[in-house]
Amino acid sequence: MGGMVPAALVAQRLGKPLHYLQINYRAPDNSPQRPQAELLKSVSIPQELRRILIVDDVGVSGSTFAAAREALGGREVITFAIKGRADLVLLPEVRGCVSWPWPRVERV
Repeated sequence: MGGMVPAALVAQRLGKPLHYLQINYRAPDNSPQRPQAELLKSVSIPQELRRILIVDDVGVSGSTFAAAREALGGREVITFAIKGRADLVLLPEVRGCVSWPWPRVERV
């Protein structure tokens, strides 16, 4: 859920459609709550979209990005995070935890 605000901003800025992958790995306190990131709902992204930018607020273990790549099978995927590990990182110098101004809301 933490990636929704950054993803919406990036999609708006790029003038591209926003598609939501509901993937969960961590609990609200940032501790892992599953053995690995898990796709919670099926993906309905048009097959003609071959190049996809996956956006999240933080990339820690890479588990969420890996689950997204698997769900999008065969497409060219580039990952973007505000901080942490990804193909593109907005704030690579930020190392500690960040309290983002948007709330984390669990939807299942």
